[in-house]
Amino acid sequence: MFASKRGSIQAKDFDEFWNALIARGGWTDASYPFGEWRKKFSTPSGKFEFYSLVMERGLKEISKRSSKGIDQMLEVMKTKARETKSFSPI
Repeated sequence: MFASKRGSIQAKDFDEFWNALIARGGWTDASYPFGEWRKKFSTPSGKFEFYSLVMERGLKEISKRSSKGIDQMLEVMKTKARETKSFSPI
């Protein structure tokens, strides 16, 4: 949301954005005509992703450049989820 530079909270850096998000209790963006998902979701699928392809690709890319596997990186990040569960926002 911060990186999109749009919506109800505009901020110069992530910390300012996060503090405003917590203070307001949410973030909103302009409405759009039903079914025009690709205009609003800048994800590989063009839809809301319950399974983040961006996160998966990013971790796989970093894993290739390092000597650590994805699960090892998630452990360092103190993330309990492993492999495919780690790419889910839930």
